Amino acid sequence: MTEPRERLFKAWADAMANTTPELDPRTRQRVLAAHAERARPRAFPLGYRWALGGFAVAVAVAVLVMLRAPAEPSFQVAGRAGTGPIGAWLTAEPNRALPLVFSEGTQVLLGQGSRARVSGVTRGGARIELSRGSVDAEITHVPGAHWTFGAGPFEVAVTGTHLDVSWAPDTGKFELSVSRGSVVVRGPFIQGEQELRAGQTCRVDLPRRLMELGQLAAEQAPSGHTSATAPPPPSSPESKPEAVETSVPSASSSSGAPRAVSAEAWLEAARAARLAGHPDEERAALLACRRRAPGQAAAAQAAYLLGRASGAAEAAQWFETYLREQPQGLLAREAAGRLIESYRASGNTSAAQTAASRYLARYPDGPHAPLARRALASRSD
Repeated sequence: MTEPRERLFKAWADAMANTTPELDPRTRQRVLAAHAERARPRAFPLGYRWALGGFAVAVAVAVLVMLRAPAEPSFQVAGRAGTGPIGAWLTAEPNRALPLVFSEGTQVLLGQGSRARVSGVTRGGARIELSRGSVDAEITHVPGAHWTFGAGPFEVAVTGTHLDVSWAPDTGKFELSVSRGSVVVRGPFIQGEQELRAGQTCRVDLPRRLMELGQLAAEQAPSGHTSATAPPPPSSPESKPEAVETSVPSASSSSGAPRAVSAEAWLEAARAARLAGHPDEERAALLACRRRAPGQAAAAQAAYLLGRASGAAEAAQWFETYLREQPQGLLAREAAGRLIESYRASGNTSAAQTAASRYLARYPDGPHAPLARRALASRSD
C-alpha cells in the first residue's frame, strides 16, 4: 500500500515540474517589472544620506565622550556603607577626625571639631564647603577632574594635589598650605587669583587686613639650616647697622627692586635677591626693613626671613625675635617649630627642650610636634 502511494506522489511532482502556468503577456510584463524593481539597488536622496552620516558621527562622538569623561564620584563617611549625604553638614568629634573617602580615590579628612559638607558632586569632582576648622585633602589626579573648596569668603580650586585648608570664622583667619601640586586661591586681600605651588602657604588675617605668603615648615630655604657650620654670627642679630647703608644700594640696583620707600618694598627687594641667588643682598634688605619699620608686622616678618636664611645659632635669635614681636602672628607656629630645629642644630640642647615645651603647650598637633617630643624624650633619657 505504501509503494503505490509513493508512485502517485512521484508522478504528481513530475507533472508539476514540467507544467508552466498559463500567463497572458500583460500579466507576464507586470511580474517581470516588479522583479526588476525589487532587484535594483535603492539610492537614498543626498540630503538624507548627509543627515544619516552626521547622526552616525554624533553618536560616535557621544560614545567617546562618555568613555573618556570621569565618572561622577560618590563618597563614604568614616567607612560607612552607602553613599554619603550630599548637602548635609558633617561635624567631626572634638577628639577625632572624620574621614571622607571618594570612589575615585580622593580622601578628605575633617580635623577635630571641624564642620563641613559636600555641597555637590559632578563628573569633574566635587565641591566641599568648610564652615569652621580644617580639612586635609589628598586629591586624586584624574583627567578632567575639578575640585573646589570654600572656606568663608575664600575659594580654592584644585585639579590634583595635597593641600590643607583651615578657616576660623570667629577670628577671621584663613590658612592654605600646599604639599604637592598647585592650587589657585581667591578671596579678600588676595590680588586676583593667587597660585600656590608645592611647599607654599597663604595666610589671611581679615581683622588686621593682612595677607602673607610663606613656605611650609618642612621646606628649607636655599641658604637655610644647612649653613650651621658657617663662621660664628655676631653677638646680636642686628649688630653692625652701618653695613645696611653700604650694601642696600647694591641690592636695589642688581635686583631691580625700589629703594627704601616702604617696609614692603624692602621685603620685595629681599625676595628678589634670594631668587637671584644673592644671600648677602637679601640679608641687607631684610635688615634695612627692620631698621625702617620698627614695631611693624613687616619688620617681624623680616626677622622670620632672616632666621630662615641664617646659620643655626643666629637663626634661633631671629625666630625668638619674631615670637617676641608677633606672638600671635601668622608665622608664629612655623617660627616656634624652626626655633626647636635651630637650637638642636646649634647644639643648645637645653634651649631646644625649653622651646619644645612651649611648642607642645601651644601646638600639640602641629607639624613640629614629633620633633618637640623627641627633644623632650632625650632629656628624660
